[in-house]
Amino acid sequence: MIYTVGAGQTYASPCARVAAVTLAPGGVIEVEPGTYTDACQITASGTAQAPIVMQGMAGMPRPVFDATGLDLSGSGQVPRAIFQFNGGSYWQVQHLELEHAANASNNGSGFRLTAGAHDVTFDDLSIHDNQDGAQSDGPSVITIEDSDIYGNGANDGQSHNLYLQGDVVRLIGNHIHDSRGGQNIKLRTRYVELI
Repeated sequence: MIYTVGAGQTYASPCARVAAVTLAPGGVIEVEPGTYTDACQITASGTAQAPIVMQGMAGMPRPVFDATGLDLSGSGQVPRAIFQFNGGSYWQVQHLELEHAANASNNGSGFRLTAGAHDVTFDDLSIHDNQDGAQSDGPSVITIEDSDIYGNGANDGQSHNLYLQGDVVRLIGNHIHDSRGGQNIKLRTRYVELI
């Protein structure tokens, strides 16, 4: 089933949709162009055969997720990223822009996989001007492809464009550059593919 979110739709953002209804495997969230100013924890999972898809609309500008001023402390049910996958697995996230994630610990992220989340693919994203572009831990399996990741970091040497750990990281055809005070790619991963 395809769910369209945006201004004027039943659900004004992907996070509003995720909070209201549990997504089933194979579900698709199409995000209309515009600026979105919320963040959420994602717990629903697809399957290997039927992942859940969240995507900007084909042929349209990327929807912008601007976290300016959001609480991304990671305390309790508050996420530490614009999209925090708390066990949510088998997702495909495509054609979005994530910016301005920050918190007092200098680790606000565009996206984060944690609490056992795995098998999430990110494609055609722009991730910039966050304290960490992306984070992961646990058994995570992440693929990031055809994305522009730049200008992330808090100028502290401990926040990076990508700060990933887990079982597998695949980086395919990305432009990852100009980290602010950290590394472009910091990996603590058992297996890495750079293509």
